[in-house]
Amino acid sequence: MLAVSGLHEKNLQGQEGLTSSPSVQFLQGQITLRSSEDGLSQEIRKGDALPDKSRVFCRDGARLALRNDCRSLRFMESATFSTRADSLFLWSGACLLDQRGKKVLRANPFLLSAPEVVVECRGRGSLIAEVQTSGGMKVIGLTGAFKLRLPEGEEFTELRPGELRFVKPYGRGFGDLVHLNLETLISTAALIHEFPRDVSLDAELAKVTLEQIPLVSKRYRARVGDSRTPETFELQPLPVRTRGGPGTSPRPR
Repeated sequence: MLAVSGLHEKNLQGQEGLTSSPSVQFLQGQITLRSSEDGLSQEIRKGDALPDKSRVFCRDGARLALRNDCRSLRFMESATFSTRADSLFLWSGACLLDQRGKKVLRANPFLLSAPEVVVECRGRGSLIAEVQTSGGMKVIGLTGAFKLRLPEGEEFTELRPGELRFVKPYGRGFGDLVHLNLETLISTAALIHEFPRDVSLDAELAKVTLEQIPLVSKRYRARVGDSRTPETFELQPLPVRTRGGPGTSPRPR
């Protein structure tokens, strides 16, 4: 966390005031905030601005959406995080980052972190990030285009709709590019469907899904699971759908 804070402060030099602290746009379920390690847990309400150096815990049935003038963030049950105007430290769980507005072009790069990795995100679009058991992170492009860079790296790695990158822990860099079926991903992602409808996001998701269909020779029948070690990840087969009856699961690959 100290490393993330240091990188964030460095990015803020000479650019202060371009973005505001995130505030609560939508919430439901059990969500608490702790302003210090020894502090008491507090409830948060719609419209509240999250104080710096606080940690948020999304518990039973939680759905939480934050927004500032440049971007929005969504979280669900099991997510634990700390966030500032231009950075997010995701201790556990997953989030959806949406920064499609033009104002983001004048803002600081967004620092997206998990327990063992930090990634600088530039660009306009939306993505899903999830913490892995290994301490790394899984990043999936939804709309637009991002350029990702590690703190000590010089080269950017691109992330486009339907592309997945693992960010390996302990400075091991990015994993191989994995292509996902956007139709399956978008239709099953709770971070998209279990929140108040965003018409503009829905329209962009529909557009990128249609654009991908001619490029996919066959429908992917697996989803990418957890990364329990720095070098590997799991492929989890989806249930096989049969006409006239419930689906059955194929043998693991």
